[in-house]
Amino acid sequence: MNIYYIDEQEQPHKSEKFTAVCSASITAQNLVEFRRDYFPKLYQLVAGIRGTESGSVDMGNLVHIHGSDLLREFQDEKKIEVLELLLSRFAKHNGKFYRVGYLNNSMPDAIKDDRHKRVHFCVSSFLFSLETANDAPYSFVSEMDREGLRKAFQPVSDSVPLSYILDGDRESGNENLKSNVPIDYQNFVGHFFAGKLDIGCQLADVGGYLALKAENSNSGFAKRLAELFREYQSLYEINEIISMN
Repeated sequence: MNIYYIDEQEQPHKSEKFTAVCSASITAQNLVEFRRDYFPKLYQLVAGIRGTESGSVDMGNLVHIHGSDLLREFQDEKKIEVLELLLSRFAKHNGKFYRVGYLNNSMPDAIKDDRHKRVHFCVSSFLFSLETANDAPYSFVSEMDREGLRKAFQPVSDSVPLSYILDGDRESGNENLKSNVPIDYQNFVGHFFAGKLDIGCQLADVGGYLALKAENSNSGFAKRLAELFREYQSLYEINEIISMN
């Protein structure tokens, strides 16, 4: 099963604000292998950075990576080491990133001033980008507190029964009813929620964060993040901030 961890992003893009949906995608089996590979190495790396004993494990020994609060206790080069570990293990286990967004002022007038509508618009574009990406069951996962994503995916989940009805009608020769949904509902498992510290949610956040820094690399550390983005740019199936003007 393919899992798409989804995050929202709303930031300046070369002086103009944009709204985007960012995703980290990985199969369920590869996710299990990724966690088995990543967490022990993360623990050893963090123990070495902190100069602590590596024998005892508790939640305080681990770090949680989010762009808006990026490993504040660490020096910049150590932050890069942790990010490098995360991205290298994600790449090893065939993870992929997606990022689809639009400049706010270029969106249709009916939605550009409403954040939830902008997120919904980006989710629709993201779903269209996946139209031919899945030939196996797949699901979407987002953080529990992402209200915009919850509202955007609600119609998707609600449309599952209708999709099967429409498919049945088409098989019986009734072409009067047609589904205009942009995804393959036959393989769609559902939209689920995870805590902010879930590693998939952290990956979705980091994927969007690095792409943003590559577009706005003003400081020395931001330039190093931009270099890291370029090193792993091949992981991005889509990375577009679009102007509709």
